[in-house]
Amino acid sequence: MTIIELGEAYGAEPVEPPPPAVRRRGLRRWGSAAVLALLLGTVAGAAPAPRPVPLAGIDAAPGAAIALAEGRLLVVEPPGVSAERSTTVAAYRLPDAAPLWRTTLSRPLPGTVRLVGITHEVVLVTADPPVNSPSGEADAVALTVGTGTETWWGPLGDAAFTAGGDLLLMDGADGGLRFRSVAARTGAERWSYRLPPEAIWSVGVRRDRAVDLVVGLPSGRVERRSTDTGAVLAAADLPRPARGESGPSWGIEVLGDLLLVSDGRGGQAAYGLDRLDRRWELDLSGNAGGGWPSDCGPVICLGSPPPITIRAVDRRTGRPLWELADWQPYWSVGGYLIAAQETPGAGERGSKAAVDAGSGRVTSRLDGWDLPQPPEGDSRLLGVRYLPDGAWLAELDPATGASRPFGLLRGASRDCVRGPGVVVCRRYDGSIGVWRQPA
Repeated sequence: MTIIELGEAYGAEPVEPPPPAVRRRGLRRWGSAAVLALLLGTVAGAAPAPRPVPLAGIDAAPGAAIALAEGRLLVVEPPGVSAERSTTVAAYRLPDAAPLWRTTLSRPLPGTVRLVGITHEVVLVTADPPVNSPSGEADAVALTVGTGTETWWGPLGDAAFTAGGDLLLMDGADGGLRFRSVAARTGAERWSYRLPPEAIWSVGVRRDRAVDLVVGLPSGRVERRSTDTGAVLAAADLPRPARGESGPSWGIEVLGDLLLVSDGRGGQAAYGLDRLDRRWELDLSGNAGGGWPSDCGPVICLGSPPPITIRAVDRRTGRPLWELADWQPYWSVGGYLIAAQETPGAGERGSKAAVDAGSGRVTSRLDGWDLPQPPEGDSRLLGVRYLPDGAWLAELDPATGASRPFGLLRGASRDCVRGPGVVVCRRYDGSIGVWRQPA
């Protein structure tokens, strides 16, 4: 699921400047189509002025929250943003943005409203808890996905949908942590599990659904539990972790079909998630603690404390493959990692690049592009470059950095995201633009 929180008055903020080859004085005098024609000429040879990509506009206030999932676009407007005195939720069909329903909640959701997620049955909406909330939890409401009818209200901590369509919740319980599952349609509790003292945990996620809850006990015992039933599906007794000043010094992380276990001293071991059978181990004790593992598509990345270095290892064998200093991976597309090289003082405008996951070679620099993450199953890399009154959309080749222009997203201001077959952006006039993604 794709979620974006859209802040206030985006149209009043400066947009990212165009490439240095285009002078700003010309930008004030020419329309976006002419400017875009010049830009396209620098990357694709002589090109005609681009045609606007077809747009479906949706009225939404600047403080609205938006989520894309299950073939729908959901727009939530909190009190003070919506024309109503309470929170409003509206659903639109994708990719044509046809309205499906709009509902005003029976009571407001105070705070920053966000969408937890959507299934084939319900839409779950909540808000960040007030600062003075004793439990740290906020109210949440479940709506039927077909009509927007309220079905239940209740307190909610951190939450995710399970593979079976229920909700996995994590909340504080008497100073500890508790996991529990509730039925998404009714809010009725299915099961609960209180995390033992000094235990650690990791949740395995596939296709935006929480599938496995893995718990590591201070004794070294590891249990994999079903998020739908709470039952223990597999267990293994691993070496007892060393103790630090604040308890056992180790970590676990679910990465696809593997469980990575860090011993806190630079050792990494991989176990098959299904049966918790040992697959490989790696000693990185001489590399600043070994680094925390993260999923980098074809490989596993082991990060490091500053100075940041990507260390890639083979998923199947744990064999070290390559190292790349000063880059941080964010997500993968095809056989490439999209990485950022933060520049002091550059904020969000640090360097961006595509990195070949097999070799660690930087294959193309992608500076000047906003790179919305593709939805699952989409291997194309799309880039958005913002102009004073819109943005242009192109497909990028991560191997070379070459661009294939699609056209103009007229009025797009910033914070574009991708869903299946669509690109969604905030527009300067405050509305939401939904553009069909060109083939």
